[in-house]
Amino acid sequence: MNRTVNWRQRRFAIVGWIGRLGCIVIAIGLPVAVVAVWSVDALLTMIRYGDGPLPSLPFRVLGGLVSLPPVAIIAWGLLRLSGLFGLLAAGMTLTREGAARLQDFAFALLLGLGLNLFAQAGASMAMTWERGEGERALSIAFSSDGLLAALIGLLLLAVSWLLTEAAELSEDSASIV
Repeated sequence: MNRTVNWRQRRFAIVGWIGRLGCIVIAIGLPVAVVAVWSVDALLTMIRYGDGPLPSLPFRVLGGLVSLPPVAIIAWGLLRLSGLFGLLAAGMTLTREGAARLQDFAFALLLGLGLNLFAQAGASMAMTWERGEGERALSIAFSSDGLLAALIGLLLLAVSWLLTEAAELSEDSASIV
């Protein structure tokens, strides 16, 4: 029995630290990737709207700035999620704080997804503003990837609510014994 508990604790610690490190790396990498895409010609051509020329530097900066808020919100959510993995690594598996961190990540995912619709519109305007009349674009898109992210965010909200309830029940049971 004691060996099983030790192995479970070790497994929680390993998964917790890997998850925490992964969340932190991604949270730092996302904004860096946005800056790289808007800075490097070869990367910017991947999101070019139409066949026109690439935008000048001021419009690149504008496009990058408009693209950053949804990414920053999701990065914040990932940092909150890294805290959940930190709790797991410390052996704290059923806590209100962990549920709150999962809820924060779910809200960040949903809010970032909503803001991304506006960011895409702003980025498309920045990319095409210097073109002549009739060649400018305002693009708003919601793909199946966005729908999947919204469903995952809603599912995580439901799971966080269940974890909150379970943590409260666990605390009640512990205070009785």
